[in-house]
Amino acid sequence: MHVSQIWRYPVKSMIGEAVDVADLEVLGMVGDRMWAVRDEVRGGIRGAKKIGGLMQFAASYSDGPGSAVTITLPDGVTVRAGDTSANAAVSDALDHEVTLWPRLPATNIDHYRRGAPDSDDLMEELRAIFG
Repeated sequence: MHVSQIWRYPVKSMIGEAVDVADLEVLGMVGDRMWAVRDEVRGGIRGAKKIGGLMQFAASYSDGPGSAVTITLPDGVTVRAGDTSANAAVSDALDHEVTLWPRLPATNIDHYRRGAPDSDDLMEELRAIFG
């Protein structure tokens, strides 16, 4: 088998970064999806299926996993995940209130609880998710 590229995604649903080497552990690639976006309108961690604009953002580590995550907004401005201004900058760029969260322990059930659906119509909700 030949691997031609390896990509790591520091923030769920944002453009990631190509890496030359990747360390693996039980939960997957070290540094992959260590941050996520929480929808403060509907609740819950959300990805691009619900907040499509996330795919216009890029995320990378300043110096490998464990270092600061730099997020590049669609207009080219950069912020660092965890900085006090980052949530407002990402929310403004998305025109939707969100917060950035580091990966929390799986035992934190409330944090990972699914947010409210966009519609009361189940079929409409499923079509929005699966196209």
